[in-house]
Amino acid sequence: MADAWKPYVDNIIASKHFRFAALIGSQTVNNEVVRSVWAQSDGFNLTPEEGIEIAQAATQPDKTTFVLGQRPDPENPAEDDGSTEDKYFVVRRNPDVGGIGIVFGKFKQAGAILATTRTVVLIGIYKTGVQPGDASMSLTRIADYLYNNNY
Repeated sequence: MADAWKPYVDNIIASKHFRFAALIGSQTVNNEVVRSVWAQSDGFNLTPEEGIEIAQAATQPDKTTFVLGQRPDPENPAEDDGSTEDKYFVVRRNPDVGGIGIVFGKFKQAGAILATTRTVVLIGIYKTGVQPGDASMSLTRIADYLYNNNY
């Protein structure tokens, strides 16, 4: 399944707003929602546990943080503080506007944007210096496409 979803991740990265991107999909199995990483950008190496935590931050209003293992920025090695994880704080939620939910997360000068559709959480980790509004527009275009195609 990952091969079919990789072009969406590639399009997120091609926007030049994001360092890393991924799609977390969900499906119902035996009346339980099961989430898994459907595709991710090169170098992201999102673990299943991180994917579940991000999906929870995107879909549960009481979840105010999510943690990713640290991924050094090759463009800015000075940002590497030696820690093993990056804790993102949810700073804003735009709940379900036109079927798409948007969550903004912040870590130092960089951040994350999570967009939720019926069955997919799109993740974009943006670079230092990127305007969250600009990054959000490029991510939500892809989320809108997926939503309009029943995902």
